[in-house]
Amino acid sequence: MKRPSYVKIVATLGCCFGLAATVSSGAAVASPTLQQLQTSIASSVTLVTPPSLVHSIPPLAGMNPGDASISPNRSGCYGATVKTAIPSNAATLCAYGKTTSKTLVLLTGDSQAGMWLPALDSLGKSRNWRIIFLAKSGCTPWGNPNPPTSIVFGSVTVANCESFVANVKKWAASAHLSSVILAGRAIGKGGFGTTLDPSALLASMQTETAAFVATGAKVVVLGPIPSFNEKTTSLMPSTCLAAVRPLTNCELAPSALVPQVELSATRAAAVPGKVGIVDVTPLFCTSEHCALVVVAPSGSHLVYYDNHHINRFYSAWVATALGTLLDPALA
Repeated sequence: MKRPSYVKIVATLGCCFGLAATVSSGAAVASPTLQQLQTSIASSVTLVTPPSLVHSIPPLAGMNPGDASISPNRSGCYGATVKTAIPSNAATLCAYGKTTSKTLVLLTGDSQAGMWLPALDSLGKSRNWRIIFLAKSGCTPWGNPNPPTSIVFGSVTVANCESFVANVKKWAASAHLSSVILAGRAIGKGGFGTTLDPSALLASMQTETAAFVATGAKVVVLGPIPSFNEKTTSLMPSTCLAAVRPLTNCELAPSALVPQVELSATRAAAVPGKVGIVDVTPLFCTSEHCALVVVAPSGSHLVYYDNHHINRFYSAWVATALGTLLDPALA
């Protein structure tokens, strides 16, 4: 049975917890270094009770669908429609970061790519990168082993995804890209959440990354984030924060939350000098526990939007740390 998202659960919490109805835009907070972030995570995973859910970033009850990525989505650049064509002016319409830069970095994949857009937008501005964002919800960059008519998200089918990904690769071939960053969930036969075939996943990753390497760009694959799902735990970030005490019962080990087959395939897909990989686990976990909220001098930062996406505030906040992890992969 599909579990409710943050948004659906927190809508019922306002009466009981007195939480704010909306998320205030607020001023941007300083992005910590990787070392600073890891120090904050280490102290946060020992919390027995969470800090105020009214004053967290964002307030728990104020979470909305736009907080899964940068909102609003630009037509043709990101969405969940069956449209598969790439905008003819993608280099300008779908541009984030330093939009006038001649250094083009493509961010592509499914909603996992979408959740990293706030971080890449911030990095693009600080590093003089123009981030071209082309993604579609449910359309993993690693291919889909299910029949063409299978629904992956909303009304989007496997065939729609295959066409979209093919169009992205065709566009990338003539775009003079500096780098390509890929992010996405892996899908097994039967859909999301089903058992993955490790060898098939690795083969698909190698095929897809090779297509982008052929454009002359440096390719980077972002590894999976810690996720709460029926295959690993019955817990959910929202219910944990609102009701589970001690909170440490939800701050599980990376081995329990980070999809291990996906992580192993990502690591194996690395090609020295051509395909770099980034294990993003240090942005969320110590070696023993993963955080639901990270308490830092800048405030209390909620990590998740739902059970397998981070929220846009956390994504933007960890941009500097993500940049540190990206550096060796882009070297």
